[in-house]
Amino acid sequence: MDSREIEQLLAEETLDFKKYVNLVLRYWYWFVISLAVCLGLAYVVTRTTHNVYQVDSTILIRDDKNRANTGAEALLSELSLVNNTKSIQNEIGIIKSYTIAYNTVKELDSFHTTYKQLGKSGFKQNVVYKNIPFRIAYDTSYNNPHGTSISIEFTDGKTFTAKVNNGDFSDPKTIGQKVIIDNFSFTVIPTASYSEKELAGQTYIITRNDLNELANVYRNKVKVNLVDKNASLISLSTTGQSADQEAEYLNKLVEVYIRQGLEEKNQIAKNTIDFIDNQLFGMRDSLQRAEVQLRNFRMNNRILDIDKESSMLLDNLKNLQTSKATVEINQRYYAYLKNYLQKRDSYSDIVAPYTLGINDMQLINQLNELSQLSTERENMKMSVKQNNPAMQQLEARIRNTKNALMEKVNSLIATNNITNDDINAQVRKIESNISSLPINEQMLINKTKMYDLLDKMYTYLLEKKSEASIAKASNISDCKIVDPALAINAELKQPKPKMNYALGFILGLLIPLIVIILRDYFDNKIRTVKDLTGKLPEVSMLATLDHSQLPVDIPVIERPKSRLSESFRTLRTNINYVAHGKKCMTLLTTSLISGEGKTFCASNLAAIYALSGKRTLLVGLDLRKPKIQKVFESTNHYGMSGYLSEQNSFEKAYKPTSVSNLWIAVSGPIPPNPSELIGSPRMEQFLAEAREQFDCIIIDTPPVGIVTDARIIFEKVDLVLFITRMGVSPKDVVEYCKELHSYLGSKLALVVNDFDSKKSYTSYSKYHYRYSKNYQSEYYEN
Repeated sequence: MDSREIEQLLAEETLDFKKYVNLVLRYWYWFVISLAVCLGLAYVVTRTTHNVYQVDSTILIRDDKNRANTGAEALLSELSLVNNTKSIQNEIGIIKSYTIAYNTVKELDSFHTTYKQLGKSGFKQNVVYKNIPFRIAYDTSYNNPHGTSISIEFTDGKTFTAKVNNGDFSDPKTIGQKVIIDNFSFTVIPTASYSEKELAGQTYIITRNDLNELANVYRNKVKVNLVDKNASLISLSTTGQSADQEAEYLNKLVEVYIRQGLEEKNQIAKNTIDFIDNQLFGMRDSLQRAEVQLRNFRMNNRILDIDKESSMLLDNLKNLQTSKATVEINQRYYAYLKNYLQKRDSYSDIVAPYTLGINDMQLINQLNELSQLSTERENMKMSVKQNNPAMQQLEARIRNTKNALMEKVNSLIATNNITNDDINAQVRKIESNISSLPINEQMLINKTKMYDLLDKMYTYLLEKKSEASIAKASNISDCKIVDPALAINAELKQPKPKMNYALGFILGLLIPLIVIILRDYFDNKIRTVKDLTGKLPEVSMLATLDHSQLPVDIPVIERPKSRLSESFRTLRTNINYVAHGKKCMTLLTTSLISGEGKTFCASNLAAIYALSGKRTLLVGLDLRKPKIQKVFESTNHYGMSGYLSEQNSFEKAYKPTSVSNLWIAVSGPIPPNPSELIGSPRMEQFLAEAREQFDCIIIDTPPVGIVTDARIIFEKVDLVLFITRMGVSPKDVVEYCKELHSYLGSKLALVVNDFDSKKSYTSYSKYHYRYSKNYQSEYYEN
């Protein structure tokens, strides 16, 4: 590949900006229409779109880094089973949960019914939240199903008609009068914003909302995101037609979330207090009885104290009783825990082991894990079904953790029993020493031992209860409102007139531009001269024949001053220059496909040569679809097929026409073997004789892209005129011409037919059109 071919290839692959600029200028009215339509649509969208506002709120979730480490907080941390360090993602999931959304809309009475005012156009429905001129009071003795719409049309400020869904309107009613339609019964009651003048002629659509559906709507549209990944600030936002309504929802949502968090934290302390109270209840009477018995024994036996040896034994026994009290409390907690795991399915409110001084880390970690998995399951239930694979996987983890925890509890119970047995053995040893003491001292030691044991246990539990009560009383929320939702700070999200009109303007320009580019890209027809000359620089283009709507077959004869006739004169001049010095020029016209005007070009070219005084012979060698005889209104007898098949002589093969110096050799009757006839020696003999008698021979042949007839005599002519037609010739003609040029060389020349300078978009075409238009009256006919 040489440098010229490379440059040509690069030129073909480069986008022709000038071409597309001319195309845009040519189809300017497309852009005007497109801009009008798109800007009109932007106007309609702006006018009919509901106002949508975005309301925002910001809250802070306290964690270990930003929580004040007060005594109450530290105590609550000890009472809590789950670590107080908040998982921000978990909190976001809770805020977005269905339960929170449902509780929020349930507490907002104004959300239970939606009021919309119908716009003047009849299409736009505007939500009315504040300053509602009336309200609907439902009769609870009727069904009044949720999700049903009531349309109320006010004829004046007091009278109205109503209908349910798409039913018929009721008889006229007045404000305050009960309306009964199907399963609905309600009364229209005026509010403080009521005005007869403003209400007259208005239409309202009232919907009794289903709280479950409303909760799902808000759950899906509330956006909860971290303000910064390194902070625990959370932003909440929602959108709706009423900024006041959305702000009220967000504020109530945060309120419900804070209250629920406090309730969960208080429940931890309450469970601890309840557990301790249950233990104290069974111990209180026993302690009182032990105290009374000890006091009565001392009074009755007049024993105030014991001797030194007995005192030592009693001190040892008290130490063992203290250990036994701890083991006893642990045993009761393990029993409670085992019973809880066997009977309960939710594990988020288990009393923490450190409440009673149990610090087994394996037990604590397993309880933490089980509680967290239980909380995760409760949150997941709000968004997925039970048969969801993720839920089933979570249930399996909970079962495995629970089974491991049960094994741990059973192991602790067994260990605790061993410890208890060991303490009892030591107690029995001391008791055996005590048995050697006097009977009164033995009895005093035993009663003292029982009282001290119960007293230590009771006092220990009272201390833990007091700690839990203090924690509950001083409990605060882990959530702090940083910025409440305010309607005054709401951002208008829709409509955005500037953006709509800008988008309409851009689309108005872009749509026709894309259409033009795609139309040009997929267009397989030759549209400009550059489509040929730009890709076939090696092939000469002899002329561009102007487009004409003249109703004649040979305009060079009947309209000699037309632009088309002048185009053929230009073609004749260029041919004479190329074939300079030839005594008799032999020209051949062909094309790639039919319909490109080769017969028209051959006929007019022959006529224009005849007008110049040259004896011209036009040969109709399209033996398959003869046309020459129709152009010159002649018969198709004899002709070329007769001569080539040796049925008539050379003199009978052609005939004169009404045009001076012009003879035609018609195609003759259609033969069965046109290609063979054209390739026969008779064809060479015909051309030899014709060259002796004529100055110019023009041969009209069939399309070279369809049949091979023209190729047969290429080597017998001086010049091959390849006819192309604007808007008809396919772009494949370029590759075909390249192939022909490879062996015809300079004998191949292009002629562009039906060139319309008005429709073309090259600078040459525009210049040609303006020049022709300016001088048409002086030089040309219409």
